[in-house]
Amino acid sequence: MADPEQLSGRHKRRVRNYLLEPRIQLRLGLVNVIMSLGFALTLLGVLTYHQQLREARWLELSGVSPDMQAILTDYQSELFVVLAGICVLYVVVSVGFAILFTHRMVGPSYAFRRHIRALREGDYDAYTSLRPHDAFEDVALELNLLSQALRERQPR
Repeated sequence: MADPEQLSGRHKRRVRNYLLEPRIQLRLGLVNVIMSLGFALTLLGVLTYHQQLREARWLELSGVSPDMQAILTDYQSELFVVLAGICVLYVVVSVGFAILFTHRMVGPSYAFRRHIRALREGDYDAYTSLRPHDAFEDVALELNLLSQALRERQPR
């Protein structure tokens, strides 16, 4: 049977593998949770408001005329359009945030690939520059140090 400490160490290692950049990954998760809660609360508020209006109108009007039925039907149609608009807005905002965050995550990989290609071709003067406070600053620094070490070892 496996030692509990070994199992615990394996579990910690597995968690560490998933959280490569915890600050960024957890922030992305938090943004998604906040947006989803905001969406759910907005939808709940609209539906509650609609339900209260409908109940109030039905209490006032026990015998509903055809004209009033038409008004209520129009109101329900307008509510559907509002809810559909809220859903579309939620999707657009969610996709926008996803693109923003994934761009910040994937963008540096292009700079790294360019730098690695230059090193492979013998250009040891290559340099990777990222945005300030980028999550991959450490990787860019290591890659730049590698370029510098290869440049210094190159015969003149």
